[in-house]
Amino acid sequence: MSITASIQLLRRLSSIRNQRLPLPPVFQQFALGFSAPLNAGGAVTYSWTPAASLNSATDANPTATPTNTTTYTVTGTDANSCTNATTVTITVHALPNVTATTTVPAICAGSSAPLTAGGALSYAWTPAATLSSASSANPIATPVGTTVYTVSGTDANNCINTATVTITVNTLPAVTAGTAFPAICAGSSAPLTAGGAVSYSWIPSASLSSASIANPTATPATTTTYTVTGTDANNCVNTASVTITVNALPAVTATTTLPAICIGSSAPLTAGGAVNYSWSPSSSLSSASIAGPNAAPLITTAYTVTGTDVNNCTNTASVTITVNALPTVTATTTVPAICTGSFAPLTADGAFSYSWSPASGLSSATGASPTAIPTATTTYTVTGTSINGCSNTASVTISVTQVPSITGTTPVTHCGGGPVTLGASAHSGTIVWYDVLTGGYSAIDRKFVYNRRAYVLRIVLCRGNCVRMHDLFTYDRNRNRECPADTNG
Repeated sequence: MSITASIQLLRRLSSIRNQRLPLPPVFQQFALGFSAPLNAGGAVTYSWTPAASLNSATDANPTATPTNTTTYTVTGTDANSCTNATTVTITVHALPNVTATTTVPAICAGSSAPLTAGGALSYAWTPAATLSSASSANPIATPVGTTVYTVSGTDANNCINTATVTITVNTLPAVTAGTAFPAICAGSSAPLTAGGAVSYSWIPSASLSSASIANPTATPATTTTYTVTGTDANNCVNTASVTITVNALPAVTATTTLPAICIGSSAPLTAGGAVNYSWSPSSSLSSASIAGPNAAPLITTAYTVTGTDVNNCTNTASVTITVNALPTVTATTTVPAICTGSFAPLTADGAFSYSWSPASGLSSATGASPTAIPTATTTYTVTGTSINGCSNTASVTISVTQVPSITGTTPVTHCGGGPVTLGASAHSGTIVWYDVLTGGYSAIDRKFVYNRRAYVLRIVLCRGNCVRMHDLFTYDRNRNRECPADTNG
C-alpha cells in the first residue's frame, strides 16, 4: 500500500470514530410491568445489550420490558463495518399500591354502600352507572345486583394499578301482613299475621298486644292500617300493611209504654237501632226474637235486648218492667141475711178506691162502705184499685128472705056476740095465732074460736127470721061493737 493510500484509510477511520450514533427517543421512565420502545439510528445494523428484557437484540427498534431500572447499550455498524455505541436508561417505577375497600360489603336491594380507594393520586371506577361519582376516591355505590367495582389508581409517576371490591346485594324479604278479620266491631279484636322474615316490628303499636311478634292481636278503636317491618337473616328489611276496619256498634234502644204493670198484666216492649234482636229473659215474652214482643212478667224484671246490625255488630239495651202486686181486697157485711125491705151495711178494704156491682140497691157504688137494700138475695162484687192502679175483686152475698104474706082470712069482720070462727091462708111460712090478751101462741091453723069479753086475734106468719103480723080481728063485747084492724109489722 502506498503511503498516500494509508493516509486516506486512517483519515476515513478517524472520521468514523468521530461520528456519534443517534440516541433513541427518550422513553426513559416506565411503570413496572409496562414496555418501552427503543429506537436506534445512524448505522446499518445494531446490537443491544442486555438482551434479556428485549423482544429483539438486533432490531433497530426493539421493545424493552425491564423489571427494574436498566441501561441499554446499542452498538451500530455502518456500511464500512465501522461501529460506534451509545446507551439509553429505562427507569422502572413500582406500580402504586392501589386499594379498594368498603365498610358495607353486603347491602340490601335499594341500599347504598360507601367505596374507598387508596394508594394513588387519582382514580377511575368502573362500572360507573351505579356510582355517585366515577372519579372520586370515595364514591357511593347503589348497585341493583351484586357488583364487582374496579378502581384504577394513577400515581405521581403516572403509573396505574387497579384494585377491586365486591358489593353483594341481598334481595329484600317478601314480607306479608294479613288478618282473618279485616272488619271488626268496636271493642273487638283481630289477629294479625306477618310472614316472610325472621323478626318483625309493627306500627302503630298502641293497640297491639305486642309490637315485636309475628302474630299480635289488634284492638283498634277506629279503622287502622298496621304496617309491619320484617327483617331477614341478612338484616334486610321490607314492609307490608294490613287494614282493620272498625265498625261502630249499633245504637240499640229498648223502651216500653208501660213501665209499671199489675201482676197478670202485660206490657209492650220495643227495640230499635238494629236489624235483628234477641231478648232475655225470654220465658215471660210472647217472642224473644222480634223487635216488639209483649212481656208478662210475674215479678219486676229487667229485659235486655241484644241488637245486631248489617255489619254483624251487636249492642245491648235494657228496659225494666215493674210489677205491682194486686191489692188484697176484702168485702164483708155484719148482716149477711136480711128480710125484704131491710138493709145491710157493706164494707170493702185493702185498696185505695172501690167500685161495687151490681149498683142497684146500693146507697153508693163507689164508696168503701155503701148500704145495700136488695130485694132478693144478691152477691155484691167490689173492685178495689190500689194507689199503683192495680185492681182486685172480692164478693159478699146478702141473703134476702121474703117477708111472708097472708093471702086470705075468714072472716074479716064480725058484728054481734057469740063465738067467731077465724081462718087464714098464706103462700109460705107458718101461721101462728097469737092471743093479744093472754100473750099465748097457738099453732092451730085456720080455726081458732074465741068467745071473750074483749080480745084481739093476731096472725103471726113466720119464715126464717122474718115475721109478718096481721091483726085479724078485735071484739069488744062491753061496747057491743067490732073493730076490724089490719096492721102489718
